[in-house]
Amino acid sequence: MNHKFAVFIDGDNISPKLLTSVLNEINKHGDIVLKRVYGDWTAQNMGGWKELLREVPIRTFQQFRHGEQATDGSMIMDAIEISTAQNRNFNAFAIVSSDSDFYSLALRLREHELFVLGVGRRTNTKQLFINSCNQFLFTDNITPVNLNNLNNDHLAKNVILNAYNNSTPNDEGWIQLGVLGIQIRKSNPAFSLNDYNCSTLLAFVKTCESELEIKTDNKQPTNYFIRPKVSKSATKTNRKKGFIKNYFGGYGFISSGENDYFFLRTNINEKNQDRTPKAKDAVFFESILEPNKSSNDPLEKNGKAINIEFA
Repeated sequence: MNHKFAVFIDGDNISPKLLTSVLNEINKHGDIVLKRVYGDWTAQNMGGWKELLREVPIRTFQQFRHGEQATDGSMIMDAIEISTAQNRNFNAFAIVSSDSDFYSLALRLREHELFVLGVGRRTNTKQLFINSCNQFLFTDNITPVNLNNLNNDHLAKNVILNAYNNSTPNDEGWIQLGVLGIQIRKSNPAFSLNDYNCSTLLAFVKTCESELEIKTDNKQPTNYFIRPKVSKSATKTNRKKGFIKNYFGGYGFISSGENDYFFLRTNINEKNQDRTPKAKDAVFFESILEPNKSSNDPLEKNGKAINIEFA
């Protein structure tokens, strides 16, 4: 099912530094058609939001703090109102807050056959709210995006890697060229191939052939797939060894030496798919993206692991 999300954000509860990264995560699960953030914009502690919203387009809604749950109440009433509208153009909701009072909203939205995605802090969100959603994402391991880097650094490599990191590759790390193009547009609506003297997306990707692998299938018309080049050390005779640092149900991190590697459930080897990863499980894996701790781009700081096998 293609999810079209209405995103409701509790600005009193979520750090503005996570906004872009949270929206990127939601984009992996579908398309965002509506974005709202609620809060008391007269309060001094909302200054971080005000600066951020100069860069990120999102509708703001004012709610004075007449009570502790004033913002929550405003969000809930508006969400119920638009969820029952006959001309709504979305079929999913994302509730971005760690406030467990939203559990009743999640249940009500599901009664209207809407998919509900919750987003909040692992340490602050009660199980009641988590279990009320169809799916829940934890912000604890979402790395804040540096907007200055994304806006000022237009190197083709960075544009491609940013889009790749915001996509969901298959178990071998490949994503379809068309998916990459969609993610580039989502991250940067002003993107133009003309800026890179390229007439097609394939030509644009080929400007970074030293950094990327490109393959095709045997279909007509031909489909193209890309992934970052696998390092020489990531071979079956010289695989990396590490352990599961943490796992959140659909994704997690592997610790190997001083580095961390992000992985998806689908990156686990087929013969190990029936086993649920647990913290401290020893694993072998291949790296398709090595960590770059010296990079100013948070998206490059963690590596990416594929073909994961339990030791």
